Amino acid sequence: MADFQNFDWSPLELYNPIWIEPNFCICLEGIPHPQASYVIRLRRSMVFGTGGHPATRAMLLKLLHKELDEGIRVIDFWCGSGLLGIVCAKFGCDVFHMDDNREALVEAIENGLLNECAVSANEGNRNTKIADIKPADLLVTHQAKLAKLKREIPAVHKLLKQGGTFLLSGWPPDEHRRVRAQVEEFFQIEEIQDLESWPIITARK
Repeated sequence: MADFQNFDWSPLELYNPIWIEPNFCICLEGIPHPQASYVIRLRRSMVFGTGGHPATRAMLLKLLHKELDEGIRVIDFWCGSGLLGIVCAKFGCDVFHMDDNREALVEAIENGLLNECAVSANEGNRNTKIADIKPADLLVTHQAKLAKLKREIPAVHKLLKQGGTFLLSGWPPDEHRRVRAQVEEFFQIEEIQDLESWPIITARK
């Protein structure tokens, strides 16, 4: 999740914009902003999710080409820096960040403020009951360690409305068959795409 081993900065992205599409980029604090239609700014921190990891870029591409209706409820699960949720918030979605790392939640809120978009978080409270969290129309995550997925996917199912969409990426291709089987226990898979050599599953409750 949001730990040093998953830290995805490279020296290049410390000093240059991270381009996702010709009109969309991510800049860490202190990097001059290019003339792009969409610029997401992120604080420099130790949490996962700067757009430098190919799985993160793949999810961003998926979100940028998905119709995100204004006002829909989105949960950014294992949110790290909050990047995925912040992109959704920029399109007018109601975004809620979840992570079991309190530092990640603080960073997600700070990054939301940096981008002048309102996001909320579960404040790192492990005792928060899933039933007390407003269910989502869309749940996104790019943290797909198989053991963690097996443990958390029942909660993911409960966090989605009936008919809600689950977008998942972040696992290496050699684990694809096992990840797919785990998702199929709880969801109906609608599409599997390969973006930048990283699979993305779109599933529906």
